[in-house]
Amino acid sequence: MSNASDLLDRINIPSPCQAEWDEMTGNDQVRFCVHCSKHVNNISEMTRKRALELVARSHGRLCIRYYRRPDGTTETLPDSPSRLYRIKRRASKIAAGTFSAALSLSSTAVAQTLTQPDQPVACRQTIQANNSSPQVMFGGSASLAGTVMDANGAVIPGANVALINETSGAQQSVTTDEYGQYNFQNLGTGSYSLSIFSNGFKSYFQRGLALHDGEAQRADASLEVGETVTMGGAMAVIASDPLIKAASENDLAAVKKLIEEGADVSKRDDETETTALDEAVMHGNRDMVRVLLGAGADVNARTKRKQTALMRLDEDGTAALVWDLVSAGARVNARDSDGDTPLIMAAQYSNLEVVRALISAGANVNATSHSGETALMAAAGADEVEIVEALFNAGANINARDHDGNTALKRAQENNYEEVIDYLKIHNALEDVTAVKLNN
Repeated sequence: MSNASDLLDRINIPSPCQAEWDEMTGNDQVRFCVHCSKHVNNISEMTRKRALELVARSHGRLCIRYYRRPDGTTETLPDSPSRLYRIKRRASKIAAGTFSAALSLSSTAVAQTLTQPDQPVACRQTIQANNSSPQVMFGGSASLAGTVMDANGAVIPGANVALINETSGAQQSVTTDEYGQYNFQNLGTGSYSLSIFSNGFKSYFQRGLALHDGEAQRADASLEVGETVTMGGAMAVIASDPLIKAASENDLAAVKKLIEEGADVSKRDDETETTALDEAVMHGNRDMVRVLLGAGADVNARTKRKQTALMRLDEDGTAALVWDLVSAGARVNARDSDGDTPLIMAAQYSNLEVVRALISAGANVNATSHSGETALMAAAGADEVEIVEALFNAGANINARDHDGNTALKRAQENNYEEVIDYLKIHNALEDVTAVKLNN
């Protein structure tokens, strides 16, 4: 069901990356792209909860891939435990160029589209063009024009049309006009591929278009309705509330000024679904956190998914931040709507220092979410061997199972996290807990 306030349904990529997913190394959820030297998170292979967390915590440092349904909603997995959702420290040794793609989230933006995974397109820098002023690709005299329509013959304005030289990989892009027409001029002799993307339609591909100097060719296209797939780099949503916007920009001076002017320190922004305290915590800005707490910010305020500021700690978090929040009354064993505690969240999204501080503050190391997931399972599934060790030393049950029968070891094995696997086996993690229990 579509939710207008859901960040995932408001993703827009104005300059989509056109790398080939099947050529990347990794698993269904995260792969490494050698062209842009980034990990690409396929949020459509995650539960909505995991995908929302990754996007919300990204601070503009996340590259994502996702499927868009015809109704505009983003496809995700059912809300059951995701087996794996991140790859860290997995970088290819192959040297390659880079590609930059900007992604923004906006309640009014419409998502652009990208290639289906079985349709290879070279990852190249796009040469932007428009129909009124086509750009020279090779200085030739060939041209290619056409009309983009749907299955009923209605024209599709605003479709993204890319033409790629199959020999050099050079690319030119235009957008169809109000009549659904596109036009490429000054093309050199060669073989070309035509790619057309429009939100709510399946991507269109035509290869082997032979163009020759002096010739004018047409290539009309009919797009079928269907889900689309998009990939690019992510930025955080821009908050509409001035105080929360200042906090999201890590601007302490502006935060102090707005508080002095009477800003509501506990307000939650409609766009970002965060408070100023949430933003300060995600930035790891202790000074800002203390200013907001001193001004009366509600340390236990909850999001729609019942998450508190203590659950927002990520890789920028510190032990000092944990103690500031706990000293202000943050409940260390609070649960969100999925049953996750701050420790379970920190085990997959934060760092060793934060995990140790939460344990010292009284976090239950064997607390389980509604799906049966523990902090140890979360850490194993995120390739965090040091956090796995800290949790085990604090008394975490190494052979605990979630409701699907998965253990921490199984989480690590599914993604070949060798360090985690070795640690768990050395400390007597069982290969098949179910079988052992049945035999007993």
